[in-house]
Amino acid sequence: MSTHMEVMQLVLLRESLRKQLDEYELLKSIYSMPGEFQTDNSRLFDDIQEFLRGTRLSVDEKLDFRIKIQMSENVKVELSVMLGQLYPTHESPIIMIRTDSLNKHQEMRIKQAIENFIETEVDKSEPYMYQVILWLQDNFDDIITIENQTTNSVKDENEAETVQREWIWSHHIYSKIKRQDINKLCKNHQLNGFMWPGKPGVICIEGPSESVREVVKIIKSWQWKKLKIIKTETSDANDLKFLRFNGFEEIMTGEDCDGENVTMDNGRFFKYLENHQSSYMKMELFGFQ
Repeated sequence: MSTHMEVMQLVLLRESLRKQLDEYELLKSIYSMPGEFQTDNSRLFDDIQEFLRGTRLSVDEKLDFRIKIQMSENVKVELSVMLGQLYPTHESPIIMIRTDSLNKHQEMRIKQAIENFIETEVDKSEPYMYQVILWLQDNFDDIITIENQTTNSVKDENEAETVQREWIWSHHIYSKIKRQDINKLCKNHQLNGFMWPGKPGVICIEGPSESVREVVKIIKSWQWKKLKIIKTETSDANDLKFLRFNGFEEIMTGEDCDGENVTMDNGRFFKYLENHQSSYMKMELFGFQ
């Protein structure tokens, strides 16, 4: 028998998802030109509808989409959005910025400005992504101007860009939703590395330092039983031998980690490290060579 709390959580989830679908359809109708509105999983919309009708027991993924917005004559911004299942009232969206004409510092400044706007000025009782987009269009030039002034005053123009690799250990990685979110985050940021689910779980992320730090910050903000940054490695961006992985991948299949108490296959994992010039991480991660 369901408890009162479980019933209330289900009501909240259904109401949140219903609002998300309404906003999804609104944005899709507004940004209807070819290439403006995109999603990698159009089937999820139908899955959520089935869940709301009661013909599906659960929804294991989060609604996500990308919108391309012309900010000025020379600048087009791609807004990549991942909605938490309890958005808008109890979870904030994960928002990523990508452009062809701005640098990473400017993209990060836009992202931070959006997050501050959501935190301080948005009414979260209703979906607000369209409000965020309108606000960004109105304030885009000011955000970029402030970023340029700040960058010029604190950063040496000759300062070298760096690449970074983060090794993360988790007590376990089972959740399908977390695994999907990590995959999407890394791929949307065009980062390399891998995730090895199970107990324990290991995540390795490499790429431009600013992007790596941003993704790790998001991952650390989630609820974990235990999560530790084991090792951080950095190098000059011109070091062509630093990056070891080709794209980001989840090593085990989804079936491998269904349920709990799935332990790591040490032999297979150590062989994977060896194949990617990372055997030294056996000591760092597990205390033996």
